[in-house]
Amino acid sequence: MFGQVLKSSKFIAIGVAAAAGTLALSACGSSSAGPSSSEGAGTCPTTPINVVATTNVWGNIANQLAGPCAKVTTIITSPTADPHDFEPDSTTSQAYTDAKLAIENGLGYDAWSDKIIASLGSSAPQVLDLGTTVGLSVGDNPHIWYSPTYVQESAAAITSALKGLLPDGASSFDQAASEFKTNLGPYLDEVASIKSSYSGTPIGSTESIFVYMAEATGLNLTTPPQFMTAIANDSDPTSQSVATFTNQIKDKQIKVLMYNTQTDGGLPQQMLTLAQSSGVPVVDITETLTPEGASFQQWQLTQLQNLSQTLASGK
Repeated sequence: MFGQVLKSSKFIAIGVAAAAGTLALSACGSSSAGPSSSEGAGTCPTTPINVVATTNVWGNIANQLAGPCAKVTTIITSPTADPHDFEPDSTTSQAYTDAKLAIENGLGYDAWSDKIIASLGSSAPQVLDLGTTVGLSVGDNPHIWYSPTYVQESAAAITSALKGLLPDGASSFDQAASEFKTNLGPYLDEVASIKSSYSGTPIGSTESIFVYMAEATGLNLTTPPQFMTAIANDSDPTSQSVATFTNQIKDKQIKVLMYNTQTDGGLPQQMLTLAQSSGVPVVDITETLTPEGASFQQWQLTQLQNLSQTLASGK
């Protein structure tokens, strides 16, 4: 099930099961980083509140939407940290204790956050589960930040939650939301441009991370869903799904392979190597904001532009 995604520490080799040795080979990696805080520039008309976000994707978006009326603390900031395997410490718990709002991805992606919330009792912050907000449930693909629709719905939910907790800051939140919407423009335009130019183009992906964006751009993600689900769940894909995906790459039935650079080793690496040897272009994508300091919009736009340029070169 997608809700168990990114816990992987092993993958099978093509035709032979091969255990990977460490969590460093997982979809999100194994290292973790301590909380980091940021606050938007400007002046808030009232006393700012503290907000905590589980990952830097939602932390960055929350910081843009909160503006000067909130201090946003992001728990996982490392691009190699696996939310499933993250081990909270006293610093993490304190960030939750100090916060008025906790923003979670949900869908099983950051279940450790729920454990902290449960342990805090009456001192726990209000929780905004974005997966539930967009109408999904555990078992669905948790990579909702790769869906332009879900991103916009999540942003609206964050703004609404902030207004509910700090009504006197409503005007500031409205302004921040307007700026965020404006800054989404180039990203949304690129999504539309790819859909207009390349809708129906067959592509592949080594895991489920790009499913929502493939739908948004109209690209035909032909990789067997069972393959992508199995890789995401740290289970063995069926031999049939492996063979199908292998043939799609070898026979150049796909125009590009989307490869999450945070999945090292094992079967994803072998599919990457096969694509390179077969002459199938590869576009790198990541689980978290890259490079360090990039905004959500900058990160996603760069990836989409790389994809567009790669598709154009293959015409």
